[in-house]
Amino acid sequence: FGQIAATNALSDVYAMGGEPKLCLNIMAVPESMPREAVHQILRGGYDKVYEAGALITGGHSIFDEEPKYGLAVTGFVRPDRVLTNAGAQPGDVLLLTKPLGIGVLTTAHKGGLASPAAMDRAYGLMTTLNKAARDCMADFRVHACTDVTGFGFLGHLTEMMEGSGTAALVDTAGVDLIPEALELAEMGILPEAVCLEGVRCVPFLREELYVCIPENHELAGCESVTFEMLNGFNCLLRSEIGFWDAMCRRKMPASRFLVQTDEFEMRELILKSSLLCFVTNLSGAGDGGMRGRKTVPIADPEAKVVYHLIYREERKEYEVVCQTLL
Repeated sequence: FGQIAATNALSDVYAMGGEPKLCLNIMAVPESMPREAVHQILRGGYDKVYEAGALITGGHSIFDEEPKYGLAVTGFVRPDRVLTNAGAQPGDVLLLTKPLGIGVLTTAHKGGLASPAAMDRAYGLMTTLNKAARDCMADFRVHACTDVTGFGFLGHLTEMMEGSGTAALVDTAGVDLIPEALELAEMGILPEAVCLEGVRCVPFLREELYVCIPENHELAGCESVTFEMLNGFNCLLRSEIGFWDAMCRRKMPASRFLVQTDEFEMRELILKSSLLCFVTNLSGAGDGGMRGRKTVPIADPEAKVVYHLIYREERKEYEVVCQTLL
């Protein structure tokens, strides 16, 4: 957290062609936050400031319910070499110094959709100073520069073009993208609501299907199962997982299904019968009603879905749709 915040603050000076020299810590933390956590945040900021060749000369801190940390950075630059995001000229070439997709990954991470490897890549990029890019840029006559942060690549590019009175032609094949971020974006996992042709789509929930296996069942030793392994066994479905009903029947044509609507009878069947029981992370996976059973995930892309909240502007209506993670 501290390293990412400091890297972001220092980037503003680099984007203007400057060299960071003096920094002030700005911090807000809850009174309940452990002292060690506060020290680690400050240590992370200090490490990046030291790497940048600058100094932390003090700071300000207050108590607040939500942790906040940043830096006020002062840098040096020759007056005739100050860069802004409004100086682009026709014929300029646009250079990107980092791959795109961090915003998609951090959004996916909040819902448990990003892989650990992808998040390690994101953390590495977010804590990489733009110092090397600035030092390289200092050897050339650059017309405009900006750092890509909260508004994304197209947002900052639009701001630069509007400020410069120019337009840009982007060859998407030449843009370096984090592969997993592209896959997630194609599924609709985006940092904020995206408006396309009057439709806003926001991913807000992930649901996964599990199966609860009796301890004496022949599949009880499995850490995960497939629908092929389950096909042919009699199964119990909770009424509230209706979306999964049709999918389970389609994937397991040789199985027979009992759908139980009464919660008390459902729990009695779970305790006394040898039926396999389907649950989800939203409808009781691992709860107290699963005593004597082992809850395991189903290794199939269709056993995971993301729910999206769709707003259709022409009808002024909201609807919820789900998408399997294929």
